[in-house]
Amino acid sequence: MNNLIKIYVVGDSTVSSFNDYTYFYPRYGYGTQLEECFCNAKVINLALSGRSSKSFIQEKNYQKLIDEMSNGDYLLIGFGHNDEKYDDETRFTDATKPIDDATSFKYSLYNNYIKKAQAVGATPILCTPIVRICKDNNYVGSSIHDTKYGNYQEAIKSLASELGLLSIDLTSYSLADAKRLGYERVAFQHAMTTGTMIDGRLVADTKSVDKTHLNYFGAKVMAYYVAKEISKSNLALKEYVKLDIKYPDDSVLQMNPEYIMPVYKEPKIASYEPNSNFDTKSNEWFGTAFGALDELPTAASSYLARKSDLGYLVGQYSKTNHGGIIMSCDGIAGVFKQIPIKYNFKFKCKATIKKLQYASQSGFGLMLRDDMYLNQDEAKKVIASNYVCAGTLTDANGFAINYKRESSTEITRSEFYVNYQYQINDEFGFEIERLGQRITVKTIYKNKEYFNEYLDFDLVAIDGNYMYLGMFATKGIVVEYTNDEFEITGTSQGA
Repeated sequence: MNNLIKIYVVGDSTVSSFNDYTYFYPRYGYGTQLEECFCNAKVINLALSGRSSKSFIQEKNYQKLIDEMSNGDYLLIGFGHNDEKYDDETRFTDATKPIDDATSFKYSLYNNYIKKAQAVGATPILCTPIVRICKDNNYVGSSIHDTKYGNYQEAIKSLASELGLLSIDLTSYSLADAKRLGYERVAFQHAMTTGTMIDGRLVADTKSVDKTHLNYFGAKVMAYYVAKEISKSNLALKEYVKLDIKYPDDSVLQMNPEYIMPVYKEPKIASYEPNSNFDTKSNEWFGTAFGALDELPTAASSYLARKSDLGYLVGQYSKTNHGGIIMSCDGIAGVFKQIPIKYNFKFKCKATIKKLQYASQSGFGLMLRDDMYLNQDEAKKVIASNYVCAGTLTDANGFAINYKRESSTEITRSEFYVNYQYQINDEFGFEIERLGQRITVKTIYKNKEYFNEYLDFDLVAIDGNYMYLGMFATKGIVVEYTNDEFEITGTSQGA
């Protein structure tokens, strides 16, 4: 066994890596822990959060797989969670239909992965999806991937049987663990967003458990089951499984050393009494300013987010520019709507620039974020929370269109950039749609559309009950938002 064997891994968030520096117990896909179970093996984990067997083929990671996979390699395939999302045509595949139906789960697995591997002499291995843990220990329906569009566990197992491939039944393994341990114990194999103080000690807040995604311990458990099944197979790969592997001990689970317990409470919207600068005269949209503002958002401040004759006037304008969209934190004004995390929705509006002192790190548009703040009591709060934005972010020469901040103090811009400065009276159109873990944004400017998609985006790291939709602006610009249309489109299927 002197030769280094390569194991390519594709799949969804239960397999992929993450960067969850804000989590108490961060998310880990089991693909991140596989290499520890083998000798002389290199694991190339290409799995991506939020993808299905159908949508993954659009990714650069899929092209990397096709370009690099070769004779003697192995391909571990771990899809299912997002193939079930029947309300999302970009990801859904049907588990009831046969392998020769182009809309089926089996067709997607075979043609996009199995066939591609076999064509170059690589060996495919199929894994069924892990269960979503249930507090009542009643495992039926989508928790075990048995849906109105078929049983995804059984589809994988029957496909493997038809093709003479190894299938590893992680659904059954994870279900057995969940029932054996009970919810309170198996929860500690899963990610948790927050901690809590008990008797002066910081411990995990089990109310924040992620019922789908594994943590470091849980990822090691599932990787162990993968290696265990390979060691019992007739594949040559079994000779590379470490002889001393055993079921991981929960002592491997440690609190994230970068975790900082957020000082956050859900805003008390019902008792909010805004000053004149933030009076929206609405019981749905609430005007506010928060973050690194440089001045408190009082009636005498230069921030406003209030009702106008046609819609809402939002932004900051004075002799001195305040706030901004900054790498380390933000300072913004906006009108926001609180939406229960369980809902899907669509929203669109128009925006017209009314006042303008062009400045770098300014911006405006639509924002869907994890948290919201009212009645700020200091001018320089550091707020760098998760959000996606359909909107602008300026520099000295022009502006980026559409961006996000997630589990990082860094803002990630889209590929779109306009290399000149917008002007007073310029008009924009903004749209945002949330469909489960998929968020899409669109900015329309000078009759051109700029579209971006964000998959498996984290909107629960701080406020686990609500998300906040806002029309915002900051730093030397005032925008009037009009023609706003909001629609609840259904209930999210979750991760």
